[in-house]
Amino acid sequence: MSFILSLLFSTALAQKAPDHVCSPEKPAHFLIFETRDKNSKPIYQVGLCDSVPGYGPTKLRALSRRELADALVQSRAELGPEAAKFWNDNLGISLKQLEGANDDQNIADQMMMFPQSGNLENVKRAAEWLRTNQGITSSTEQLKGDRSSDVLQDWFGAFESLCRVAGGRWMEKRDISVEGGLALDNQTTAERAEAAQGRVVCKCGGYAFSNPVDYRCDKSPGASRLFIEAVGSGGSAPSRRDKGIRR
Repeated sequence: MSFILSLLFSTALAQKAPDHVCSPEKPAHFLIFETRDKNSKPIYQVGLCDSVPGYGPTKLRALSRRELADALVQSRAELGPEAAKFWNDNLGISLKQLEGANDDQNIADQMMMFPQSGNLENVKRAAEWLRTNQGITSSTEQLKGDRSSDVLQDWFGAFESLCRVAGGRWMEKRDISVEGGLALDNQTTAERAEAAQGRVVCKCGGYAFSNPVDYRCDKSPGASRLFIEAVGSGGSAPSRRDKGIRR
């Protein structure tokens, strides 16, 4: 299964220290940022700026399946039965991607995503549904200009932190040298993020672990499943009225 970062950016990464894109010292908030399509037209995406306990500053991350499913439910109050069509046609999020799962293989196949559109207003609407559903009081911010490299580095760091906190194994191959008894990292964060694209870097047992927000990895002896729903992951998935969606 391809590593989730490969879905987002094909832009060559600048070789520089990470430049965090989230507002420091600010509580959890949503951030709209820009990338570019192959014709250099702006693509607007939205992610969540939040901190992972024990892992440094607030970072930008993608949204989990459950978070997006709950936001779709929230959008029904405004859009009614057209909600699913709006998310699919305008934000790149299909009902198929929001299906729940009850077995390890299908959970391993779940992806975290950044809702995206060439229309900024569509992304602003998604951010408001997400913000309302999660009870986040901080206003949504917008990052001006194409800063794909900074965003990718931030998300890479956030994903590593989420993986470790949820009990996953981080599988990234690092370019490390030892000099004078000190282990030196020979790669910038940008180089590490670029090298990880297309690879499974977080695992739970023998499976890819791509959704460490909704699930934790349970390798306890005798456990019937590896992926256990995280406490407080939350809310209700779209109802069975939406074809193909289940809890």
